[in-house]
Amino acid sequence: MKKVLFLIALVLGLFYFTIKPSLSAPYIIPNAPILNPGGSGNGAASNCVWTKVGDTDPAVPILPPSCFDSGNGDGGTNGPIPTADRVALLSQVKQLVISRKIVFDAHDNDKTGMITGSGIVRRKDGAMITIDSQVLRLYVYLANQGFTFSVCSMIGGHDKYSNSGNVSRHWEGHAFDVCTINGKNVNSTSSTQQVISMMKALNGLIGGDLAPSQSLCAGAGRKDPQVDALSMDKHVISPGFTGKYVGDHIDHIHIGY
Repeated sequence: MKKVLFLIALVLGLFYFTIKPSLSAPYIIPNAPILNPGGSGNGAASNCVWTKVGDTDPAVPILPPSCFDSGNGDGGTNGPIPTADRVALLSQVKQLVISRKIVFDAHDNDKTGMITGSGIVRRKDGAMITIDSQVLRLYVYLANQGFTFSVCSMIGGHDKYSNSGNVSRHWEGHAFDVCTINGKNVNSTSSTQQVISMMKALNGLIGGDLAPSQSLCAGAGRKDPQVDALSMDKHVISPGFTGKYVGDHIDHIHIGY
């Protein structure tokens, strides 16, 4: 009898450790449903690696864009639309900063707000500003698209007013500037394709709840019509807006809500 019970326990143990992913390794989940799939597809994931967020199974995993079927026939390259759960977003962004998928080296106040997981940044006037959850969602979205990027200013050292005379979206935590993409400095023509790729990814959000109000860049290191043609204002593509109203933006991409 003891031998039979031992064999049953052994079989159950093997079954348990076969189906449960190790907490010390990535999660390989064949054909698993995903959270918040983009587009109109069925959101099926196939042989995806679930990136760990902490020491336990992540409630909202960060998944590579190749895992997703957005229903538009592109093979899933659009990736998911991230959760709006702020706690999960802060945890994900913190891990992305620790792994340097997103870099905040330009301003210590921005980095502190992200790497501590608080999502609160001290402004230069001393006010503590809660960063817009849409900004956090977009960080995760862009990382899921495969971009590694540096944020040269979120709150940073921004003045209250922009060149247009309006209150800057940075001032209240609704915007950020991207200065390098996949190791390429936006202030150099060598980053043109990287800039175009990110701008197209932002354009792809139009019509959804994560679409930025603005994504502005007139070129990489110099004015470039093919980059300017992808700039957005008021949630729609607006060629010519950058430069005419808000400065050229040839050394960074400004993204705001």
